[in-house]
Amino acid sequence: GMVTTDWNKFKEYKENGLVKDVFANENLMASMKGNCGIAHVRYPTAGSSSASEAQPFFVNSPLGIYLIHNGNLTNTDELRDVLNCSRSFFNSDSELLLNVLADEGAYSCLCLVKGVGMVAFRDPYGIRPLMLGRRVTPLGEEWCVASEDCAFGPIGFERVRDVNPGEMVVVGQDGRLHCRQLAAPHLTPCIFEYIYLARPDSVLNKIPVYNFQLGLGSRLARHIRERQWELDLVCPVPDGSRPSAIQIAADLGLPYREGLVKNRYVGRTFIMPNQRLREMSVRRKLNAMPTVFEGKRVLLVDDSIVRGTTMSQIVNMVRNAGAAKVYLASSAPPVRYPNVYGVDMPNRKEF
Repeated sequence: GMVTTDWNKFKEYKENGLVKDVFANENLMASMKGNCGIAHVRYPTAGSSSASEAQPFFVNSPLGIYLIHNGNLTNTDELRDVLNCSRSFFNSDSELLLNVLADEGAYSCLCLVKGVGMVAFRDPYGIRPLMLGRRVTPLGEEWCVASEDCAFGPIGFERVRDVNPGEMVVVGQDGRLHCRQLAAPHLTPCIFEYIYLARPDSVLNKIPVYNFQLGLGSRLARHIRERQWELDLVCPVPDGSRPSAIQIAADLGLPYREGLVKNRYVGRTFIMPNQRLREMSVRRKLNAMPTVFEGKRVLLVDDSIVRGTTMSQIVNMVRNAGAAKVYLASSAPPVRYPNVYGVDMPNRKEF
């Protein structure tokens, strides 16, 4: 979904589908007028997949607010009670929104508030990322806020910094930037952002994602060396495990080979809504090359193993392609507990 505004009126459009398809119509984009806007791409961890639940969400009273949210609140019932007995969702004090949400949950939020400007804030634990970017034009400074700084370069912005945990950033209707720390920061980011969700060219909390993934590879290589596995090659499960697999191959002095070819027209299997769709998509998504695997002792590297069901299919693919032995390694630490803060992970019985 996307909303733009000239601060006199808002223009909203929401639809199911990929961004490149939903916003491909030139007439639609020409109708999204204004000098400020917010947009959101959703994979549902709560609620349904209907377009009506696509963000941004709108509340009319008292100011007119559009809000988008990355994360998951764990105290929604209590919040509903608070808001139902409140005269307004966004009181005269702009701190109210952050203070109402600050107790439980993970959230990075962007709002368009009529009469105020664009408002961005992040939960005090910094579980979900939020970045501030800037570009200088002949008309002055322009500001951008995004979940990842890899979004800035293609539109001519430069990374400024992370929005701090517990901080609120306001870009006024006049374009001026205002920042204020509203809650004490206790940075405890979600490790899954670095392992799976973020792009490798992003920098989260001053840590380059690519370097983090290379570091996982070096740690895993030490464990593999201790086990004294006899290996002929290292192969990643594309795409997320590539940096770790490259580093493992370098540290162990083994050939790095890409023997699993990915179908680019199938989406990410982890975020698909049920296990049956995930398993069907794995078969359509990957193809194992016998020219790489025939007679080889293969180390398969994946970025993480949560349920393990799709990985068993991949191992069988490699065996059927002629591998003599298949060893499996996960660059992520073991997943032992569900993640209730905006990642679709099962209960402990499914790990």
